[in-house]
Amino acid sequence: MQLSLVHLQLELHMKEEKEDIQIRWSYIHMPEVTIKVQPRALGEGQVGETNAISEALKDILKHLVSSASLSVILSTKPTDMKEAQNL
Repeated sequence: MQLSLVHLQLELHMKEEKEDIQIRWSYIHMPEVTIKVQPRALGEGQVGETNAISEALKDILKHLVSSASLSVILSTKPTDMKEAQNL
């Protein structure tokens, strides 16, 4: 599978709670998304079936990519100046 984006925009949201910093980002749907599904090898009589499966898979992947929501949590702890200088 190949996923090509002509243009990708991300929105970043940062929320600070105690010592953890939560960063969330989401994919903003862009109509220029191109998904290409190519089977590794085709047997005789499988071309039509493979094309139908590829089209269905492309639709599923396009839906998944457009609704993706990712997040990460960064944990921090207080440190003194001496520890910070050794980093």
